[in-house]
Amino acid sequence: MTQARAHKADVCSRSFAVRVGAALFCLLVLLPLMGMFVATFVGGADAIAERWSFLQARVFDRLVNSLVLAGCATVLALLIGVPFAFAMHRSRFLGRGALGVAALVPLLIPPHIHAISWLRIVGNNGYLTAWFQDRGIEFDVRAGFLEIGNEATIYPGAIWMLTASFWPLIPLLMGAGFRQLDAAREEAALLQRGLWVSRLSVALPALSPFIVSGAFFVFLFSVGCYAIPSLLDTPTIMQEIWFPSNNVDVQTAAVVALPLVVLCLVGLAWVIITAERRNVRSGRGTTSPPRVLQPSSKGMGFFAWTVVLVTAGWPFLALLQEAGPPETYRAVWQNVQHPETRNITNSCLLAGGAAILITVASTLIAMAARSGRRWRLVMEGGALMSFAFPAIVVGVSVNMFWSQFQEVSFIDRWIYNGAWIGIFTWLALFLPFGVRSVSAALDKVDPTLLEAAALTRRSRWCIFRRVLLPLIRPGVLSAMLLGFILSLGELPAAMIVNPGRFQTAQVRIFNMIHFARDEEVAALCVMVILIALIPLALFSLLSRKRLEVL
Repeated sequence: MTQARAHKADVCSRSFAVRVGAALFCLLVLLPLMGMFVATFVGGADAIAERWSFLQARVFDRLVNSLVLAGCATVLALLIGVPFAFAMHRSRFLGRGALGVAALVPLLIPPHIHAISWLRIVGNNGYLTAWFQDRGIEFDVRAGFLEIGNEATIYPGAIWMLTASFWPLIPLLMGAGFRQLDAAREEAALLQRGLWVSRLSVALPALSPFIVSGAFFVFLFSVGCYAIPSLLDTPTIMQEIWFPSNNVDVQTAAVVALPLVVLCLVGLAWVIITAERRNVRSGRGTTSPPRVLQPSSKGMGFFAWTVVLVTAGWPFLALLQEAGPPETYRAVWQNVQHPETRNITNSCLLAGGAAILITVASTLIAMAARSGRRWRLVMEGGALMSFAFPAIVVGVSVNMFWSQFQEVSFIDRWIYNGAWIGIFTWLALFLPFGVRSVSAALDKVDPTLLEAAALTRRSRWCIFRRVLLPLIRPGVLSAMLLGFILSLGELPAAMIVNPGRFQTAQVRIFNMIHFARDEEVAALCVMVILIALIPLALFSLLSRKRLEVL
């Protein structure tokens, strides 16, 4: 009787989370995204036909360009990320612990800052470009080298910058696979065939679902990236979506984005279904593999450190050199923190509010997903759905949704023309990271602990606050940290939804590229990077835990 009562109390607690989490998700995420595409069929037949006439050869040529660009970046990210993951999890070298934190830095630097920093190196006025030109070698980072039809479809500069921005996604997902890997099978293969054969014949096939998932997410973020192709003048589908969005023609923007969204949704559904099968069939691995599977390797350490220093350290150093003396930072700080602008303050406030909302919604959705396998697919799959929508599309959809309620003074002042529209947009964009962080922590909780707590007849809130929350605190903190850092670096959606009085530092950087001196742009980029890295460093030092997203 007592066990049945405890189970009933636990189910009631999860059903409450289901209702609240589903309501938040539908109101703030699902309705804006779906409403935008429904609006493409609103109006007369002539207006609808005119919108859909934009799906012409030019749009599909740009879509092919985007797919080829993202595909090449994904292949290059695999060549970097897979060996890096093996170096981190199956070898020992000096500074491996510090490298585990430093490996996240390329992912947490906004893509447009990646592009700005690399242009200081290989751009028209970059010192590496000048080095090549002094030796008679023409070098143009914006040029493509393969012509198909009238479009250059392979752009090495854009491919490299996309790779430098998103390659850490692959070792992040492979890290989850290594934690589930059965070390006994690796040891058996090691005794029979040797180290490298055991990795290729046992570890690599077992990790293949995680590698494929990581490659898909690199492809997803690369194909939906706007800033890097925009700064490099690379013709992609994102430019075709941006032009009508910037002209407040949201229905046309939705039509142009539709082929890309459909492709991404199909791929995302496949990843979710295969991941669910993987979770059901795979068992728990050993979190601490024996030392025989982690031999000391200076070569692997050199490779791992080189990857991080090249993709994050080198461009950051280029920004520092461009920014120059401290006086530049002081002047930039006074400009961006002027009482009428306060760009950095706006960025931190919006990112902080979004991080809190993402954490609350992620916890409710992750708890709701524990109600059963079907609810897990619905809730987590629905939360991951926003990955398939480019940031520009999300920004336009949220802006269009709340514009319908402008007549309500409270909504017009505090949401549509206030800061909350930006917070809701960051929620729609980065909710999947928070859900996966909290879900990873919940998967480690022993259900018998909650059942024992329910036997005490305490309230659901008391059990959550005193039992469950301390157990999942690392996942909750990870969700908040990721929400803050990713919201702090968001650019395309910020240019759509944020009014002038809430302009963020990222929008200021993008505008300063064409109207300010290079050293001022570099100084502001350095300041934004440091602001984003401070909470990551504090999290790593105080909690001594890694970010576990997947």
